[in-house]
Amino acid sequence: MNSEQIIQQAANWLTRLHDEDVSDAERRAFNAWCEADPRHAVAIERMRSLWGSLDTLPAQPARVALNRAFAPQRSRTAPVVGVLGVLLCGWLGLEHLPVWMADQRTSVGERRQIALDDGSQLQLNSNSAVDVKFDGQQRVIELLQGELWVDVAKDAQRPFVVRTDQGTATALGTRYLVKRAPDGTTVV
Repeated sequence: MNSEQIIQQAANWLTRLHDEDVSDAERRAFNAWCEADPRHAVAIERMRSLWGSLDTLPAQPARVALNRAFAPQRSRTAPVVGVLGVLLCGWLGLEHLPVWMADQRTSVGERRQIALDDGSQLQLNSNSAVDVKFDGQQRVIELLQGELWVDVAKDAQRPFVVRTDQGTATALGTRYLVKRAPDGTTVV
């Protein structure tokens, strides 16, 4: 251990020992530290001499300065980072929540054939998700993610609509493929 480290430790010990709440265990640890190396005792005596010269200064400002120097520092950025983390998690959750809550979805590498109540057939490709909304006027498939092959059962009274954020594809009875990508939707 070099002399600079010993001086730093001596200063730390003296600061702790001047605290009103110093325990007997801390005093015993200090005595053990002093006896562990003769340089420790020399450093303590030098620090006490320096400390004694500080007695001519008003006590309260010096104590406040020392207490502030050794007080745990609070990070001012921690609350900001916490709020940004919560916002990021919320944004990611909102971004992916519709896919997680989809009526039908497939994972990566999985394909699924789905028979709908009207007789239409859907084939979901890998990593795809759809919501199915049928009512008395129309049949709507919301393609939330991925790729969908549709074999539409004919029903002149209720059009079959596949909807994405970029638009819709409407049919009364046919087969087609709808692929949703980040840059647009393709209908084949």
